[in-house]
Amino acid sequence: SDSDNTSDTGFGSSGGRDSSANWKNKPRNSITRRQKIAFYQWLLANARFPFPTENDRLGRLAIDGISEKKFKYWFANIRCRQFTKHRDGNGEMYFVPNAKFYESCMRLKIAIPYAIPDEIRAMIKRVSRSHGL
Repeated sequence: SDSDNTSDTGFGSSGGRDSSANWKNKPRNSITRRQKIAFYQWLLANARFPFPTENDRLGRLAIDGISEKKFKYWFANIRCRQFTKHRDGNGEMYFVPNAKFYESCMRLKIAIPYAIPDEIRAMIKRVSRSHGL
């Protein structure tokens, strides 16, 4: 039968027409809220260069039980979507969090230990009184 021929992608030989095997109907295998909070707290402390060291990565992997692949992909996606890459006068790369990063922190109720720059504060859609905006 077609259900016996289902591949790793969730599509059977019938071309993926079976709605139970459709990838859109499967739950996302995302990280937990607790993991997100820990990762965003780390990012706040390391926003200028948001690349976890091997020790950071191994420590989080051991504590959270998250796969190394998922950990790397999550950080790569956050850097791409919620940070802007710049270069200083010496050509050294550094990153600046954007409004979406701060919105995510506020949604997770993470205290931001420094003032959000005015130009970014103006772009933040969700305003939170707890952050003094």
